This record gives sequence, structure tokens and C-alpha cells, in this order.
Amino acid sequence: MTESPPASRFRRPSWLDPRLVVGVLLVLVSVLVGARVMASADQSVEVWAVSADLAAGTTLSAADLRTVRVQLYESAGGYLAATASPVGRTLLRPLSAGDLLPRGALGGSPAGSLVSIAVSPQHVPISLRAGQRIDLYATSKPVNGAAAKTVRVLAGVPVQQVRVPDAGVLSSTAQVAVVVRVDDTSAMTVVAAMRTADLDVAIAPSDRQGAVATGPVPVAPTPEQPDYGPPEPTESPSGQR
Repeated sequence: MTESPPASRFRRPSWLDPRLVVGVLLVLVSVLVGARVMASADQSVEVWAVSADLAAGTTLSAADLRTVRVQLYESAGGYLAATASPVGRTLLRPLSAGDLLPRGALGGSPAGSLVSIAVSPQHVPISLRAGQRIDLYATSKPVNGAAAKTVRVLAGVPVQQVRVPDAGVLSSTAQVAVVVRVDDTSAMTVVAAMRTADLDVAIAPSDRQGAVATGPVPVAPTPEQPDYGPPEPTESPSGQR
């Protein structure tokens, strides 16, 4: 008589099965690695960039700025984050349109006064825009039959704003307002020139783009030259404007 094999007992499944544990751990590791890879792939930050060419000395306005999202990695701390507004601060060096705004290019609150220079459209370059540097020339009215004289009133001053009148430049009374920031002495000089002379605005040469904005050297008035410019007059070819 053949003996029957012993009956095997039913065993409950064990959750501590080594193969199951290893499989779960592999899944968890894969998820963690994938999450880290995705996070490192998006290291972009939102910072400020300038929207136009701006000269050193420009006081930043909202129209000069835009926010961009870029990947800067370790250099992110060198640029101004979009959470802090630079409006009202001064540029210490020129920037080109599209450049990111470095922290080191920003100065404090600007000194001096904003002066609006009213100039006839025919005496302002059509291409003039905020952020460029200008020279301002004043041609005095003839005094006692003397020839008109032209002096440079301002040199290499950054333009803060250019305002064209609503009437348009074709109006006979229209004047373009060129807003600049200068020290108080230069502001008085410019105001005096607006009252007593004809003004011309010229875009400063490129080799003065990095120059510091300065006003004229004060000189004592003479019968032939009003007190609004340095003693370097040049006589106009015809003697009159």
C-alpha cells in the first residue's frame, strides 16, 4: 500500500518578499531621480532687461524695462530679479536693447534736476530717443549790431524723455520737449538759454557715450555773450541764424 504524500499547508502571502521589496525600491528611486532631473532642467529665473539702448546716467522708467525668463545658473545673483523694481534708479554704464540688467549697473537715486528743453522740431534730430546722449547749443541774439554767437551749453547729457506735442511737428507753434537731468547750476544755465537764445540739439558723438553728464563752465557775462555757456564761441557763417 503506497503512502500518500503529506499535505502541504496553505501559506499566507508575505509582504516581506525580497523580490517585492526590491521592486518597490526600484520604482521609488526611479520616481525620485526623474523628479530631480525635471527640476534641474528648469533653472530659469525672471529678471529685468532693458527695452532700448540706454546711456549711462539714464534714470530708469517703466517704459525702459521688461521682464524676461532666462537660465542663469550660478550667475543669477548678479542680475536684478523681477521681484525688485529698478524704476527711478540710475544707470552707471550704457546698456543695449535686450541686455539683462546687472545689479552692478545700478546707482542710487539720481541727483540734480529734470529740465524740459523746448526746441523747434527743425532743430532736433528726428531719430532722437530716450537713452541717447545729446549736446545742446545756444545761438544768442545779436546785441548792438554784433554777430550772433553759438556756444555749447550742455555736453554728453543723457536724454530721459522725448515728448512730441499732440498737434504734431508740422504745427507752426509745435515744440519738442527734450527732458534731461542736470545739476542745479546747469539747469539755471539751460533755462537762461531758453529765454535768450535759439537752441539746437545734436546727438553726441559715439566716443562720448560713456562720458559723465556735465554742464558748461560758468563765465562772466559780456555785452556780446550772455551768461549761458563756456567761452568758446563760434561765429555763424552768415553772421545771422
